[in-house]
Amino acid sequence: MSEEKIMILKMLKDGKIDEEEALKLLNAVGEKKGEKTYKPNKKRNEIHIEADDYDVFDASDKFASKISNFVNKIVSKSLETAEKGMRDGHVYTNFSFDDGDRFKNKKFATLKLDVDKNKKYDLIINNTNEKVEILPSSSDQIEIYGKIYYTDKKTIPGDYEFINCFIDEKEILIEPNYSDLTKKDFSVSLKVLVPALSFAKVDVNTSNDKIVLDSVNCEELYLTTSNDRIKIEDSIIGKSELKTTNAPVKIKDAKFTDLLINTTNAEITMHNTPFVNLEAHTTNAYVDVKDVFNCAENIIITNSNGPVTVELESVSRNVKFNLRGLSKYTCPAIFDDSRFKLDEDGDELSTAILNNNSDLTLFGDIKTSNGPIIIE
Repeated sequence: MSEEKIMILKMLKDGKIDEEEALKLLNAVGEKKGEKTYKPNKKRNEIHIEADDYDVFDASDKFASKISNFVNKIVSKSLETAEKGMRDGHVYTNFSFDDGDRFKNKKFATLKLDVDKNKKYDLIINNTNEKVEILPSSSDQIEIYGKIYYTDKKTIPGDYEFINCFIDEKEILIEPNYSDLTKKDFSVSLKVLVPALSFAKVDVNTSNDKIVLDSVNCEELYLTTSNDRIKIEDSIIGKSELKTTNAPVKIKDAKFTDLLINTTNAEITMHNTPFVNLEAHTTNAYVDVKDVFNCAENIIITNSNGPVTVELESVSRNVKFNLRGLSKYTCPAIFDDSRFKLDEDGDELSTAILNNNSDLTLFGDIKTSNGPIIIE
């Protein structure tokens, strides 16, 4: 143990600092020394969050949310104005984005749900214009922490329940309570801490903000957002469908059976993530699939105006990839294994074959433009 940590513990023992201050100092020392303070893939740490603790929601998230909301406001206003112009037979060249900052107030809400660890629930989270994060906890309960932004509307009761939670034998539902108010009155940023449960299905929907999953185990996964990223780490998932726009999809240290990814204008990256079947689509960015494992059977990737990289170092199967859109100057095929054979049929379709003398074959279909296809 470092001298700094020993000194911090001594100050705690002598009563010079409290436990919260000691924890912050220890984490700071860890970060300074390059230590990773949070390792959900090795240990489920219990995360304690107080309802009025601003540290729950990072300042960077707040800044990113403002940028995202501003961009969304511009896009929405542009579409609204264009639609009105078409209806009226006019073309508008000047319009204002000044709707004011509606959500001038904020408060925090905490809810806890008792669950049966022997049951496989469907976890459904619906949100709008705010982030959703599902994180691990060593608690036996599901803990929901909401950061609520709301207007000065005088008709909002002081005890209004901004978050709805429902649980029965099969389903857990978490969503903003818009029964008496609307999306113009408030929004909720959600952190959901889950114990070591195995879910039948996890279905998360939001817009204009990110979705983050850490240490989730489920048979089916559906994530949908727009204009912000999807990030998954340390999770074990069967069938999965991930959809966003104009933002990246990043996956690390996870495991999938069937994985479908759709985004636009942003990268797709996968590292240390075994899968059986992968289908990934984006545009105007790069696709980087590292560490393909030998369990992989099918890979389909489409892109445009960007490179595609697939790393096959751990694959001992035979490999047969259809490569589409190849061009000597704008979209070359690059192999770092001379055993690959490339057959070109002249119809924008080439076949890359690697014979590993195996009874099994990894099939692939990769298409891009204005960027190389790299097989490592």
